[in-house]
Amino acid sequence: MNQRIITTVFALLFFIPFLLIGSWPLEILLAVLAIIGMYELIKIKSIQPYSLGALLSYLGVAMIVFSHRLFPMVSDHWSLYDGVLGIVLLLFVYLLFSKQDYDVEDVSVSLMGMLYVGTGFHAFTLLRERNIHLLFLILFVIWATDSGAYLIGRKIGKKKLAPAISPNKTVEGSLGGVAVAMLVAALYLTLVNTGLPFWTMLALAAVVSVAGQLGDLVESAIKRHYGVKDSGSLLPGHGGILDRFDSLIFVMVLISVINVV
Repeated sequence: MNQRIITTVFALLFFIPFLLIGSWPLEILLAVLAIIGMYELIKIKSIQPYSLGALLSYLGVAMIVFSHRLFPMVSDHWSLYDGVLGIVLLLFVYLLFSKQDYDVEDVSVSLMGMLYVGTGFHAFTLLRERNIHLLFLILFVIWATDSGAYLIGRKIGKKKLAPAISPNKTVEGSLGGVAVAMLVAALYLTLVNTGLPFWTMLALAAVVSVAGQLGDLVESAIKRHYGVKDSGSLLPGHGGILDRFDSLIFVMVLISVINVV
C-alpha cells in the first residue's frame, strides 16, 4: 500500500505540470502514454510487440491522439476515418504475409485498442483545450470514486459486484465510491465555476463515477480473458498504464460519444 501511495504522489507531481501547461507538451505526453497502453494491450494478446502489426498499431493510436492537429495540417480532404481505414488495410496486408504469426483476432485487438485507447487520450486533449475546470472535475470524481470504493469496500463490503471478473469489488464499495465522488463533486462545483449549470455537472459527475467503475471492470475482463494479473509493471503498486488509466479512458471515450468535447 505504501508503494502504491508513493507512486501516486510522484506520478501526480510529474503529470500535473503538464496538465496545467497543456498544448503540445501535454499532447506529446498523452501520445506516449497511449502508445505504452497500446504496447501493453499488444503484449496481453501475446502479439510480438515489435512486429510490423504492432508498430502499425502504435502509429494508429498516435494518429488518433494527434488527429485534431494532424489532419487539418495534411489536407482538407483527409479525415481521421480515412487514416484509421488506411491502418486497417495495412494490418490486413500484413496479415496475409505474416505466416500465421499475426491472425484475424490480432487485427481485431489492434483495431479495438487503437480506437479505444486513442480516442480516450484524444478526448482528454480536447477537453483540456476547451474546459480545464470540467476536466479537473472529471479527474477528481474518478479519483474519489476509486478511493471511496476501496476504503468503504474494505470496511463494509460483503456482496460481490462482479465475482467472475473482479472478485475483490463489492456492491457496497461501488455505491460508497459514487457517494464519495458526489460529495467531492459538490464541493468542487461550489468552489469552482465550470461555466455550466451546477445540477447538470453534478448529474454528469454521477455518470462519470459509474462509468469509471465500468472502465475498471472492462480492463479486468480483458486481463482475466487472457490470464494476466496486470497490464504492465511501469507503475510500482499500480501495474501498467492501462491499469492506472482504465477508468479515465472509458470515461473519456464516453465523453467523446455524448459529445461533451
